[in-house]
Amino acid sequence: GVRAPGILMSASGIANKLGSGLGGAIPVWLLAAGGYVANQQQTPAALQMISFSFIWIPMILGVVAILIVAFIYKWEKPHEEIVLELEARRAN
Repeated sequence: GVRAPGILMSASGIANKLGSGLGGAIPVWLLAAGGYVANQQQTPAALQMISFSFIWIPMILGVVAILIVAFIYKWEKPHEEIVLELEARRAN
């Protein structure tokens, strides 16, 4: 008996804004932590942080996303079962 399209749309919008903001901020924070200085020869720590920012973080986040999706879809009901359950509720 709950209609949630508005909640889903607002959650999607917030997720997009957070993703855009953090997606730009996190690499900058990591580069600053590694001692990155623009237009200079980079230190080994800065080069390591560049590698970490653009290779390892996307790989780690990709694996986390795959695990989350695998966990969620393992417990989801099949579409046909959901439709039958909704039709039974409407009949009552």
